[in-house]
Amino acid sequence: QPMESLHLILVTNKASNILEDLETLRLLAKVVQDCCQIQVNEELVLKNAFDIVFAFDEVISFGHRESVTLSQIKTYTEMDSHEEKLHQMIEQSKINEARETAKKKQ
Repeated sequence: QPMESLHLILVTNKASNILEDLETLRLLAKVVQDCCQIQVNEELVLKNAFDIVFAFDEVISFGHRESVTLSQIKTYTEMDSHEEKLHQMIEQSKINEARETAKKKQ
């Protein structure tokens, strides 16, 4: 699947359904374009590599395509984790405590 100056290749076996493979390839190309937003080039793909890999993981699981749409993939990859927010709050409170302790020592 050509994407501006890059190519996206999907490797399958002989027994796979060619129509499903083409649909998967098109979805993966849309995912890359969505992650890079402006245009698709090598630099932007490298910059957004983790987002692209996480999105690919939502499309293909254990070698099989999941029946998801681009909007569902966006939702899944943008989800906020409650545990992550809690951890960030704890870290911020530790930083604030350290600052206050440093101010008291001065």
